Amino acid sequence: MKNLYEDFANKAAQVIGFESTDIETGDRVLKNLFENSFFGGEPLRNYLNYRYFEPKSENFLMTNGAAGFLLEICPLVGVDNGVVKSLNLFFANELPKDGFLQFFLMASSDIDDFLNFWQAGRTNSHPILNRITKTRVDYFKKQAAGFRTSGKKLPRNFKIFISYSKICKHHTENELSELKQFRAKLTDKLASLHLQPNICNPAKLVRFAREFFELGQDEGTIKKQVQRFVNY
Repeated sequence: MKNLYEDFANKAAQVIGFESTDIETGDRVLKNLFENSFFGGEPLRNYLNYRYFEPKSENFLMTNGAAGFLLEICPLVGVDNGVVKSLNLFFANELPKDGFLQFFLMASSDIDDFLNFWQAGRTNSHPILNRITKTRVDYFKKQAAGFRTSGKKLPRNFKIFISYSKICKHHTENELSELKQFRAKLTDKLASLHLQPNICNPAKLVRFAREFFELGQDEGTIKKQVQRFVNY
């Protein structure tokens, strides 16, 4: 229908003396604008599966009929064989065969949560002590921003994200309930190992994605990341 409309418009323009019309569809205008502005690049949404969040089941609805959830846990230092065996046994018996489970470890430069916790325990009525506390917070934030401002000492907050997804036929209430039931089993197991699992809502997902895809703040980091992207 769109092609038929364009052919008709062009023929009408030729009748009144124009070779072609200035009428363009919205898709064509956006495509031309994007190609001219970003040299043929593609938007990140083409590569991100998350689309909607269903608050009742706390699951994300994704592309291609998939659905799932995202958890954040604390890294466990000093893992022994008992923890490994416990997790292996759980995944062997409880992990659904048609699901996909992924772990992602991030050395995050977002240290605000740690600094806010540290600063909250050092409130004082004395202005000099408050200024010292604020100066130390600003110092660590500056170090965490990048190599140029850190003096090669990068404060990092290590986080582990666990994502689980499966293909659902129609995103029915029963299908989303099954995801919720498995998430409950998984969080109980992780909590028993003192990993403090937390369900990630859309705000946490956006915060994670922003840090993952955002280029570094200093020029040296930007050049390295751009060159790595070009080579890939």
